[in-house]
Amino acid sequence: MTIKSYKDAAYQAAKAVDSIEEAAKFVFAKCPTVLDSMPDDVKSELDEGWMLRHHEKYPEQTYIRVDGNLALPSGKVPEKAEKVTVSIYTAMAYSQQAFGQLRNTDPQLHGLIKIRRDKWKKYRGNRLGDLFSAIREMLGDDTKSPKAAVDDFAVYIVKHLDAAKTRCKNAISRGDTTADLALLDRQLAAFWATK
Repeated sequence: MTIKSYKDAAYQAAKAVDSIEEAAKFVFAKCPTVLDSMPDDVKSELDEGWMLRHHEKYPEQTYIRVDGNLALPSGKVPEKAEKVTVSIYTAMAYSQQAFGQLRNTDPQLHGLIKIRRDKWKKYRGNRLGDLFSAIREMLGDDTKSPKAAVDDFAVYIVKHLDAAKTRCKNAISRGDTTADLALLDRQLAAFWATK
């Protein structure tokens, strides 16, 4: 995607949100229990879609093994060089046990696979969160805690000035030489005296 202007950026972002909303409607219509319990086949199919997009964003890389070390080739690759291709698909093809064993048998490959697996875990979690948020919004289920009412300015000042005294006392107990409770008391008295 090439974004040409702020207007285009806003349009593309809105379009992406619309796509998430459409996907949320589809998933919820096919699997109304998705927020509470996701059947394995649904989870598997969603993962396939996210993995396909993840692979597009982070394509495979082919390394060569030189003197036992894995490296990205620079220049012409010798014909007899051992090639190792790493992608999200190869990374996730390892069972947890086989992946763990790589740490001992091929630590460099283990490191490369771990990077892919960690990136996938975060990507998948974020996409699942996007989907669930869109479904909750569609259902009107705003599970976020409501924002507190904004205090009037006079209430805000009283709270913060009281907090300043507490903070000053704590700073003195920590040995902060810039904290002066007597000075703060005089400043607060002058503040309250001014009307």
